[in-house]
Amino acid sequence: MRSYELPPSSVCIEKNSEVRVTDFLAVLIAGFRRHGIETRVVGPPADEDCAYVVTYSARRSWDLVSYMNYAEVRVSRNGEMLASATYSHAGGYAFNKYRGTRAKINPVIDELLEEYPSASRR
Repeated sequence: MRSYELPPSSVCIEKNSEVRVTDFLAVLIAGFRRHGIETRVVGPPADEDCAYVVTYSARRSWDLVSYMNYAEVRVSRNGEMLASATYSHAGGYAFNKYRGTRAKINPVIDELLEEYPSASRR
């Protein structure tokens, strides 16, 4: 998120009802809080008083069981895209595709917020 003058103290997360990964939103909220950024789930659309808006998408696939194979998280400020980060399973037989949402999404959030230390290091 290199476009920030200062790290935001809070963001609005625009709820995506199309995402069927049941714990995705909870993991997203926890990831931002781990970086000391409070969240508020809104809309869609996001409220006008939300300067920083987080949007996300995630898809599942099937191989014996359902698993998340793709996710993208985007951050905008006043309608301008600031940053995005993705998780994508490359395919094949790797067993890491069955890892939980947190194991897949925490590195995505860390990449998105790489310039900002976790709340425990502030």
